[in-house]
Amino acid sequence: ERYRAMLTVLSVDLRETPATGVLLTTMFRDDRVDYGVVGYTFVNGVQYVQISVPDVGIGWIEAPKVAVRLSGINHTIVVVTAGPVNLLTAPASGAAPYPPLFNGTEAFLINTNGAFYQVELGNGIIGWIPTSAVTIRTGTTSDLLRGSAPRQATSPAAPASTSLVPVAVLDPGHVVINTSYLNVRGGPGGQYASIAVIPGGTELPVVGVTEDGLWFLVRGSFGQGWVTEEFILFRGVFSAIPVINY
Repeated sequence: ERYRAMLTVLSVDLRETPATGVLLTTMFRDDRVDYGVVGYTFVNGVQYVQISVPDVGIGWIEAPKVAVRLSGINHTIVVVTAGPVNLLTAPASGAAPYPPLFNGTEAFLINTNGAFYQVELGNGIIGWIPTSAVTIRTGTTSDLLRGSAPRQATSPAAPASTSLVPVAVLDPGHVVINTSYLNVRGGPGGQYASIAVIPGGTELPVVGVTEDGLWFLVRGSFGQGWVTEEFILFRGVFSAIPVINY
């Protein structure tokens, strides 16, 4: 289990099937409670998330009404509290090829090395951050249930190249180019130079998004660059994508 869903609205109806299915129960927001994610789908242009609710069963709710967070069932979760902070390729290396992490970003704790934690982000990127920049997350349902689900035995000295995180249940996010050709730019705006031209239909993994949701930072053979939401189709869980203040 990699992701959990937490309500972001006062209440929501849990239904047996998306949209107009039989009402199973009405759920109410509690920021200490998160739910196991079973799947997701689109119905009439609206994304729905299928979740498992204790004592009720499995049902569907609208994806815009939840925030997707990392699951603490199998691994300790750290949260950035002293951001922005760079994700390093090695402890104290100074090499930071990825966008900075901002407060509230969650990551799986993989390993420790003195004053640094090795972590894995929800999108699968692995790196090192100072222990002083994060806190251990506690108090959510999955944090309290840690160790209750089967997990692969691992050594505390596992090599840095070994990811202890299971395969994602949800796609952390990718875009599909929805025009004949699209410029990938060096920054989130038409004023930035084009660093690549991508043909229509190409799928690119998403690394981040601007606060207004108008530009997506994507990764490809060109490295990293920005594409406008006007000419792409997003697929995945939007709330799982890090917001980048450019």
